[in-house]
Amino acid sequence: MPQSAAPWTALPAPLPAGQFLGDLRQQKLAPGPQRIVFAGDSMMQGVAPLVMRELAREHPDWEMTDLSRQSTGLTVRRHFDWPRRIAQEIEARRLTLVVIFLGPNDPWDLVEEGQRHVFPSTAWAWRYAQRVDEIQAAAARRQVRVLWLGLPSMPEGRLREGALIQNRVFHERAKAWRSDYLATEPLVGLLSEPPRRHGIDAQGQAVALRAEDGIHFAPAGLRRIRDAVLAHIEQARGP
Repeated sequence: MPQSAAPWTALPAPLPAGQFLGDLRQQKLAPGPQRIVFAGDSMMQGVAPLVMRELAREHPDWEMTDLSRQSTGLTVRRHFDWPRRIAQEIEARRLTLVVIFLGPNDPWDLVEEGQRHVFPSTAWAWRYAQRVDEIQAAAARRQVRVLWLGLPSMPEGRLREGALIQNRVFHERAKAWRSDYLATEPLVGLLSEPPRRHGIDAQGQAVALRAEDGIHFAPAGLRRIRDAVLAHIEQARGP
């Protein structure tokens, strides 16, 4: 089991234009039917039903649960505690995989043991990483695989500043725990480029990928993420 996240000495600088933190594929799923929980905020509320519908069609013996809940995250625990809930689900359902997609509700001050850690700061990033580690540790104890989805481009300001830190945390902690990370940036918008709502489809036509708020996804964007999650899970099953 890896050491907990070390204190950060500096916040991450934006990557050069066109670059992003790439996928991590470090685990294989156990053989046989899978028991999967989808956890996250309103972004996952759009993605999970699409992924589950396709998986249920291909694998009718798999058990899948959508726990996604609007306006939740890792920063504020008093309303909804994701590390605790996921640990409970791991024990109750004997899960094989947890898929997580969250983040835009988190770029706010974080309170831990009565101490306020101001966003953005290195202390905030370290405490945030520790909450990611709580989930990773609960999964590792029961040999449950974790697939963490990174954040795509976000509107300028606090959300984008947060996503730059959060993706580095998600990626680094997934690497440390030898779990998986799936980049959504190349699918629906890079953080290293100006935010945009539209992309180009397979026919060369412009298509809306993001909702008007610049956070959530238009149908074409949801389908791109769905297909990437399905492909990632299929590859993790192995031959």
